[in-house]
Amino acid sequence: MSETLLIQSFKDGPLPLWIDRCMNSVRELCLLRGWEYSYMGDELFRPLPQDFVLKVGHRGPILSDLGRLLAIREALKSYRRVIWFDADVLIFNPRAFSFPQGTFGFGQERWVQPKRDKRVAHKSSTNSHKMTWKVYRSVCNALCYFERDNPFLDYYIYACQSVIRRVDEEHIAPQMIGPKLLTALNTISSFPLTRCIGSASPHLIIDLSEGNGQALDHYRLDVKSDERESGLNLCHSLIGAETYRGTLMSEDHLLKAIDELLSRGYV
Repeated sequence: MSETLLIQSFKDGPLPLWIDRCMNSVRELCLLRGWEYSYMGDELFRPLPQDFVLKVGHRGPILSDLGRLLAIREALKSYRRVIWFDADVLIFNPRAFSFPQGTFGFGQERWVQPKRDKRVAHKSSTNSHKMTWKVYRSVCNALCYFERDNPFLDYYIYACQSVIRRVDEEHIAPQMIGPKLLTALNTISSFPLTRCIGSASPHLIIDLSEGNGQALDHYRLDVKSDERESGLNLCHSLIGAETYRGTLMSEDHLLKAIDELLSRGYV
């Protein structure tokens, strides 16, 4: 039996085609590396504390943020190391995947976002030539990595529950105990991170589906010559978001972007 397990989860029911393709790419990574693979549906949420569930309600991403940690802790009883990938992570270069350098770690995403010049009147959402761009970096729990006896997992589980216990129910933000909490903790304690799994904003996905564009150009400029990316988190929660081209990101755009990434092997 392998010492490494990779876990993924998606809600019960039929998988969208693009999610299925993403998960197939992760299973291929596991086969290449000789890792065990585990898929979970809604059973991911069963171990969650009742008070946590009652307060969070139907905010699925937050339920998943804690659910994945409990699943990882349980799996570490049988495996030396456990990896979590979100279901919308696409692996397009499996040989480039690298662990964070430590006994635990997370992904560090690149997020390409347009910034409008405030001096320009907002006459149309398609005034893309009036935009400047910025690449943001933050800690991303679309990739989580923990080894047995790591120093962080138990504290992170405690911190997630503590934050939700203290926050006003009306002000629970979608990334409160995921990227936002991790990024805040990273500023004072410096986590092991890897950039081999990026994050695709709707702007980047639209450009990938078209084969060109400003978001894609700026993303590529930010990737250093010695960096090798293995995959992208395709951000399932942002389907329907407006992009700088004035169109809404759709599943068709995601499928075209997946075709482009798998055929090319890089962003």
